[in-house]
Amino acid sequence: MVEIPFIDIVLFGNTLWQYILSLLLVLGSVVLAKVAYYVIKHYIKVFTAKTETKLDDILVEVMEGPLLALIIILGISYARTPLVLPDGINNTINAFIGVLLTLDVAWFLMKLSDGLIQNYVTPMAAKSTSKLDDQLVPILKNGARIIIFILAFLSILSNFGYDITAVLGGLGIAGIAIAMAANSSLSHVIGGATIFADRPFEVGDAVKIGGTTGNVEEVGIRSTRVRTLDGTLVTIPNADVANAVTENYSKATRRRVNFTLGLEYRTSPKKIEEAKEIVKRIVKKTEGLETDSARIYFTQFGDSSLNLTVTYFVSDVPRLFELQDIVNTKIHEDFTKAKIGFAFPSRTVYLKK
Repeated sequence: MVEIPFIDIVLFGNTLWQYILSLLLVLGSVVLAKVAYYVIKHYIKVFTAKTETKLDDILVEVMEGPLLALIIILGISYARTPLVLPDGINNTINAFIGVLLTLDVAWFLMKLSDGLIQNYVTPMAAKSTSKLDDQLVPILKNGARIIIFILAFLSILSNFGYDITAVLGGLGIAGIAIAMAANSSLSHVIGGATIFADRPFEVGDAVKIGGTTGNVEEVGIRSTRVRTLDGTLVTIPNADVANAVTENYSKATRRRVNFTLGLEYRTSPKKIEEAKEIVKRIVKKTEGLETDSARIYFTQFGDSSLNLTVTYFVSDVPRLFELQDIVNTKIHEDFTKAKIGFAFPSRTVYLKK
């Protein structure tokens, strides 16, 4: 009677030796991956660090993890070579290997896009005076990831035997209904792209968008956030921003200030002229205003006051409200000293006997 060696024992159609050989191939791929990691870390990275270009450093950095994973995935794939497997199991393993390869490629592409954006786009945005560029960086990064994810998902469906053309066709039919529901969202995204292209304002600018006035805090791909003077945060869909009349106070070279001074009816013509001179003198001496821009006219006999229309221009636009406060306070002080009274609503009643 002949004894069968231990390694010649057959399990599920393969000998123990075949299983051992398959396992050795997997372990060999792990060892090879560790060797590749050592070479990359101690030789290739040292070499690329000495070159002037950043591109080779980026490529080595982003390919390190995906390359090691690729070696192990290929080792798992070749580990099937010594084995005799049923077609069903072999096809399942093929699909599984395809999924791993797809995910590995997607991982590499995501790392590559992040590396290129981080090392090229971000420094360019930092050098730019526009803060919109800084807002654009995360949008580009997330957009690239979404595109890679979609492509990887479609590739995985293909690995499992789905007809991508039929899937896309079905999505095209369903997309009509989806597009109708998402039409509003799409218009906001297009509006966001328009804002980034035209740059009517930047983050931090004082603006008036439609009926909303405040400082721009954030510009996203779908909406723009404005902090109002009351401290509330208003979120405006980008489609509305793109279609609205937008005033950018921060980009203005000067701002005109108009207001009316109502004097008491008992104010004499001499005092009216003195009031005009006081306002002109205040505007001329206030830093941040156009010195000769003051225009004061006696324009109206009001119901309760003699009205002077005052106009002047602010050259230091970011200090608009501060300068208005300075001018108004000084007018009140000087009018009080000159005994020029401000009118208030009043009514005279005549009694007939």
